[in-house]
Amino acid sequence: MTNPHRQLQELIQTGDLLAGRYRIGRRVGAGAYGMIFFAVDEQTRREVAVKAIPHEARQRSETAIGRFQREMKVIGSLKHQNIISLYDWGQSEVGMIYMVLEYVDGETLDRVVRNNPMGLNTALDTTRQLVDALGAAHAKGIIHRDLKPANVMLVPSERRGYLVKVLDFGMAKVLEPLDDESLVDLTREGMAVGTPRYIAPEQARGLEVGPWTDFYAVGLLMYEMITGFQAVEASTVEAAVAAHVSRKPLELSAIDMVPPLVRPVLFKLMEKDPGRRYRSAEEVLRALDSLSPPRSAEYVDSSRGEIGPALGEVTGDFPGAGGYGYSQGKSTVEPQLSKAGQGEIELTPESNQDLDLELDYEGYRGGERQIELDAERSAEPDLDYERYQKFAPAKNDPIARRRSAWRDRWFRPPRRVGEWIEGSVSVALVPLAVITVGAQASELEYGLRLAVSVAPLVLALLLAASRRGGEWERSFGRIGWICCSLAIAAALVMGPDEVATELLRSPAWILRPVEGLPGMALAESLVTWLSQNWAALLRAVLPI
Repeated sequence: MTNPHRQLQELIQTGDLLAGRYRIGRRVGAGAYGMIFFAVDEQTRREVAVKAIPHEARQRSETAIGRFQREMKVIGSLKHQNIISLYDWGQSEVGMIYMVLEYVDGETLDRVVRNNPMGLNTALDTTRQLVDALGAAHAKGIIHRDLKPANVMLVPSERRGYLVKVLDFGMAKVLEPLDDESLVDLTREGMAVGTPRYIAPEQARGLEVGPWTDFYAVGLLMYEMITGFQAVEASTVEAAVAAHVSRKPLELSAIDMVPPLVRPVLFKLMEKDPGRRYRSAEEVLRALDSLSPPRSAEYVDSSRGEIGPALGEVTGDFPGAGGYGYSQGKSTVEPQLSKAGQGEIELTPESNQDLDLELDYEGYRGGERQIELDAERSAEPDLDYERYQKFAPAKNDPIARRRSAWRDRWFRPPRRVGEWIEGSVSVALVPLAVITVGAQASELEYGLRLAVSVAPLVLALLLAASRRGGEWERSFGRIGWICCSLAIAAALVMGPDEVATELLRSPAWILRPVEGLPGMALAESLVTWLSQNWAALLRAVLPI
């Protein structure tokens, strides 16, 4: 059987104009049956995402097509700032089924928090937005059923925190008809769908699901946001499912990182008995609001998350349109990988890969495996990758984003005006702290004096490097000026006159061992200039 990815590469290529208006750019995501492409709507100049699968009449893809159409119907019925928007959908002349979605310029939750937790307030606000989005879906009778970090996109806010976007409703359970039309359930009674690491106990058993089912996953994500660790760390599908269906509470290895005040809310979200969980989004929001102030209206971004006006006529026609034409009887279309409780577990298509417990259009932006991408590039030399760069910004390259994430782990660059100011102050205070502390420690021998002088800088670097979160509050830009300011203050308290005198008497002592090297004359003049002017400022300001 033809690989769906190969089919799509034949049906759609970079630079193509889809439906006469969507200029296709680089691939930004991939799943078992389809791909996601960056594109530009040439009528509105809006950046969009095109999610596509090949229309294959063979049995294996029938459920994939059904889920794809279900997702169109579900997302199209939801209008919420925290849910990705559907702009257009259709079938191309060559048989490719596609939907045009809001392009979200952010990172998935798994990439943001894996071993790198959020601050508590940010985690609570992110959870609040997530619950708010689910509440809108639940009000329409839609249960997501596949809530996991890879299906939650985070867009950095201009003010603070993140704007949340919930993705991928392909596994959604529709409890009520949408727009006077019914959606056929693609799973038989007693069959569970979902991702093993984030599946609720009743969902794993194939029992009745409801809003409480999504809230169980919310609890798992909330724990992950606060601690940076997954609540279920099993290495196999069977072990992951067993952890959920067991009557014992989950073994949370990093629960000490969760503040005691937050734990009651977290434990209620993660209750194994669905009857003891929160029953509605309103209940969860009230509980979260009791922990921190409600989310500010500053987070509302009217330019995102709302379904705009119709973007033109839908092209093509779908097989089984309306009721989708799928039987509710026994299905053998999708893999059945494990059993637990009363029903069989039908996992997301990607979960048949070894020990891969949470793949499904992973990452949305560059989440595809790099090995797979490299293999495709080497196998398809005729693809014009220079045109990828023409229609998508380089910052969307998955390798570049991984490098950026690594950089943020060790050096969080400033992104806002206040952060740039703090970063500049930190850079300016480092040399002042070194020469001030060194002047106060003038009686020590050179090696020890040098160690004492650079101690504030080393301490700031160590504190920044050892942080577990990527927020600015834990970066060198913030910690640097605090450590340097304290060091300067301590040195001056011990004797401002001694400091000023030593700065004038021996301004470039730190360069003594290397003063004969090329270029040291210029360095010595700069250090001397800084020391003399700093001494003059101290004498003018302080009572010396």
